[in-house]
Amino acid sequence: MPSDVLLAPVPGADHREIAGVILDIVQAGAGRVKRAIYPPGFRWSERMKPIVGTDFCMHAHVGFLVRGRIHMQYADGCVVEFAAQCPPEMKIRGGEGKFLFKRATTDLLPESVLTRRKMGFCAPEREWFRGELGEVAAGLITERESACSTYFDVDYIRRKLARHRYIDYSYFLWSLFAFELWHRTFLRGPGDSGLVRF
Repeated sequence: MPSDVLLAPVPGADHREIAGVILDIVQAGAGRVKRAIYPPGFRWSERMKPIVGTDFCMHAHVGFLVRGRIHMQYADGCVVEFAAQCPPEMKIRGGEGKFLFKRATTDLLPESVLTRRKMGFCAPEREWFRGELGEVAAGLITERESACSTYFDVDYIRRKLARHRYIDYSYFLWSLFAFELWHRTFLRGPGDSGLVRF
């Protein structure tokens, strides 16, 4: 097992290797969450095109880069390059935060956006917990063997779940859901029948 936690297999995931890309895939309701590790120098045109027959990846993605660099060219010609380890002097210069971002987008964004104070970005947890994720989470965090049932008042949790249709308890529910997944992944250990399977 790799000593680097970012490279270690994800417990309970469907583990695959395709054209040198290591994939760990976990079902999450109607969707899937994937962790991909690309080999250095990976090029779609050289490794994937011969297998799938397309010039570009045809799937929509939402993700983030943890380490390294990635260069992408889209079908419309747009080229994007990300670097996960940008030098500090490119992030903050002369006391100005987001220096590189602001320089790169000066001609694309209005001055009011470039100079405004930092704002948070929230995922739509409220809607997620009112849909299919809510059903999955409710089953996990209230089952008799769950960590949440062991450490917390499960009746209180059930009341919050029921009221979430009318009052936003998404932060509370997300915290419990994350705790439950963390507990199952790291404290129950590999091979335990309690590992999450969506």
